[in-house]
Amino acid sequence: MLGVVYWIIGVNELTPLVMNVVTGILLLYSIYWILRERGISAYGVLIVGMMVIFFMPMVAIVYGGMEHMMHSLVAVMVLLAYSRVVERGDRKWEIMLVILVMILPMVRFEGYFMVGGLVLVMMVQGRWRYGVLLMLMSLMPLVIHLIVSVSNEGFWLPNSVLIRSEQAEIADFDNQNAFVVNNMNTLKNIKKNFQYNSVVLHYLLIYPVVSMLGVLFAFFKRKTSKSISADIGILIIYLITIIIHLLIAKVGFFYRYDAYLHMLTVVAVVILIKLFNDTLKETTLTSFTRGMFIIFCVAILCMPIGFFVKRGVYSFQKTWMASKNIYEQQYQMGKFLGQNYNTATVVANDIGAITYFSDIRLLDIVGLANAEILREMIHNNYSTATLDSIAIAKNTDIAIVYDSWLYTDYLYGAPIRWIKVAEWQISDNVVCGDNKVSFYALKSETKEELIKNLMDYEKRLPQGVQVRYYNYQ
Repeated sequence: MLGVVYWIIGVNELTPLVMNVVTGILLLYSIYWILRERGISAYGVLIVGMMVIFFMPMVAIVYGGMEHMMHSLVAVMVLLAYSRVVERGDRKWEIMLVILVMILPMVRFEGYFMVGGLVLVMMVQGRWRYGVLLMLMSLMPLVIHLIVSVSNEGFWLPNSVLIRSEQAEIADFDNQNAFVVNNMNTLKNIKKNFQYNSVVLHYLLIYPVVSMLGVLFAFFKRKTSKSISADIGILIIYLITIIIHLLIAKVGFFYRYDAYLHMLTVVAVVILIKLFNDTLKETTLTSFTRGMFIIFCVAILCMPIGFFVKRGVYSFQKTWMASKNIYEQQYQMGKFLGQNYNTATVVANDIGAITYFSDIRLLDIVGLANAEILREMIHNNYSTATLDSIAIAKNTDIAIVYDSWLYTDYLYGAPIRWIKVAEWQISDNVVCGDNKVSFYALKSETKEELIKNLMDYEKRLPQGVQVRYYNYQ
């Protein structure tokens, strides 16, 4: 979508920010829409909106300028369209839901978690044909990607999915098909994910557990109907989405990967409370027992509130620092390359800003932007020597990398022939991959030129950036 906007109005640095602000407003309106249709009061919706802004946290996601706000918006629109289809049988919303399930995984691959839950609920509700249609249409973007990628010697799964999945142990499998098998090793995945992100996961997991109990309670205690209502369906979709995400995908990284989960959780909790209340009205429990049950449920739901408040407060404190970090490091890297190496071949590992502000030919050591690197990883052939040989073959001029990223399961430092000439260091880092970025000359004849260019650009660096030079006389 960003590419389309750039094509229409031209490239502008503020466009991602403006798009995220607009998307955030639409998200809040969509939440208002879906909750009001569930019978939630205007004051209740106001409180929910404030909680979403604070707990998501929306400000940090907006300033991030990436696709995560759009992911949240489309996810809520899917739930809204689902409820319209179930409650009204509206043909227009059936078509809209088909379109939305195509868009959702295009925005973020995790969208398939929600699509899976949606398809399952539709089938349980007896809408088999429509459920199959939703599943097939959601797979269309993946099939198109497969055709285009494989025809260009790429992979049938996106590089980012192969690399960044919490369970994508690239060194442990010989082909991408094993990625799926590896992700099915549930016990291993749960153990690893909880060890890596224990605080976020333990708190987030409380809500799916309570939601599951709520769905079961409502289903078996309601006297009027034993069918799955739209409210129960929404909770089941939420339940499946969050559990699959927590099992096989990442959370964290400056709130981005789990922002939509926190937003969905706030919405789901409100619907859950309404479901409890409506169901209790149909039971024969005494007023005292009903009141104690409500107090018990609210107490459980409020257990993680301290964590989410802390998360919201920290996000406001860290967002301005993160913006400063990006400006001092990533922005300056991109501007430096655009000014001095605009069409050169460059080795790098944090590729967003540098490819935005320059037209370099990139060799990405992580494999995100290079199928050749990722292929070596998949075949377990990737090493420092392999990286150097690829750099030589591509006639690479310089490298701008985090030294810490050169020490992994498959890399053991910079190649011997690389000449480190400088290092930029920022302070109070909260978002960049490392607070130090190193500059290497990959050819002896380019060393002096690189040092000269760095010294000339040093005058433009923000005051807080520390510069060190190496191998310079």
